[in-house]
Amino acid sequence: MKKICITLLFACTIGLYAQTAMPEDAKGIGLGFALNANGRRDFGITAEITAPWFFKNSFSFKTGGGIFFRKTDAWKPYYSLDFYFLGGTLMKTANIRLYGGGGPIFLFPASTGEKPVMLGGGGFFGFEFYMSALPVGSSYFIELGGSGFAASKRLDVNGFTVKTGFRYCIPFNKSSGEK
Repeated sequence: MKKICITLLFACTIGLYAQTAMPEDAKGIGLGFALNANGRRDFGITAEITAPWFFKNSFSFKTGGGIFFRKTDAWKPYYSLDFYFLGGTLMKTANIRLYGGGGPIFLFPASTGEKPVMLGGGGFFGFEFYMSALPVGSSYFIELGGSGFAASKRLDVNGFTVKTGFRYCIPFNKSSGEK
């Protein structure tokens, strides 16, 4: 009985070590595409690049850009550029990352006759659902948050934001491939 208990304890220890060690080996650059609802009825399409996660998969940053269409101005477009700092964690019981982020947002007019570039800020929390055992490869995500710009500027871009899309994380090393 003692040998069985020691063997089970050893097997559980190795399994627990392997479970906690896996995410550390899986690092890569994420390329994403998303559909957005921004402010008061604006629709957008964005692309983004996410840096590898650092400090035991708890810190990263991402940048992205997109084109948005104002429903109030006959779907007139404007452009955005954002840079977010991210903090999060991988769930131990599922292939899901819970994270939050915040940072500056720049809005660019579609034509030269409009107001100049606007600087604002945004923040969100998100869920990323991985399709593999490691946090690399394909994933789907959803981010919910808000954005704000100066009161003297356009108020229609202030408010609640929703982003959902697909991300592919390109692994850095051979051990972080999909399993």
